[in-house]
Amino acid sequence: LEQLSLSFALRNFGTKEKFNREVENLPMEIDVGAAYNLQWDRARLLPVIEAAFPYYGSPYGKVGLEYRSEVSRFTSTSLRVGYKTMAAPGLNPLAGLTVGAGVRYRRLNLDLGFQPLAQLGNVYRMTVGLSF
Repeated sequence: LEQLSLSFALRNFGTKEKFNREVENLPMEIDVGAAYNLQWDRARLLPVIEAAFPYYGSPYGKVGLEYRSEVSRFTSTSLRVGYKTMAAPGLNPLAGLTVGAGVRYRRLNLDLGFQPLAQLGNVYRMTVGLSF
């Protein structure tokens, strides 16, 4: 089962946050997840599922899928889609949807993402990375 990856994260565990005279608890959350790496020829399919359990609020889930293909020896492209069940209350159910694409050339990565947030507008993300 070396294709299976499991995850566990404890977020915002620790002391209280202080701002001026106000003291607040950090929004603690426990996350568990799994991913299964399916590879063939020069391509990979990576389905992912995650469950989040916040200390305050209701549990929620996340699912995602990435397809990556090698274009040449040094270049690969990726397409991604994901959905998070926890979106801001009152927004369109599509607010939990995210889509993205990426290109990797040698050690340089370029990733683009999009998320429609209904009345709040659309969110566009761009990441440039260098692996070393």
